[in-house]
Amino acid sequence: MDRLFWFSLTQKKDEDKLLMITTKGNKVYIGYVNKISEPLGEHYITIIPQYSGFRDKEKLNLAITTRYTDVIKHYVQIGKKEEIGKKLGIILPLSEILIVSKFDMEIFGRFNPNGNTDEIQQSKSKIICKNLSNLLNDLSK
Repeated sequence: MDRLFWFSLTQKKDEDKLLMITTKGNKVYIGYVNKISEPLGEHYITIIPQYSGFRDKEKLNLAITTRYTDVIKHYVQIGKKEEIGKKLGIILPLSEILIVSKFDMEIFGRFNPNGNTDEIQQSKSKIICKNLSNLLNDLSK
């Protein structure tokens, strides 16, 4: 798990930074690691979510319910990208994380042919835009 967090924090290309994190309560976040806690004390990560949703309790199918990309783009456009981590950052205690995996839209779409990937795919270009890339680099410093 730690390797994936560091990988997300240090990658140059936005599409390589995305992780899908499932919590013990079946909440799912797809986003970038923004911060990793110090080795001493309670262990947590802070992520900047791109999408969130939940897993159905019976079949564990993923339902995306919230898209954050438009809000992030807005903050970048109005020159307040430094506030994104403060406003949208989600702190997740490591003890509450059940599953972590890299997230790739193409692979996700192949496993979820009837899922809600169209909305995510349409906004993928927003995730990869240059301003967002600069934002993520700034936030990880």
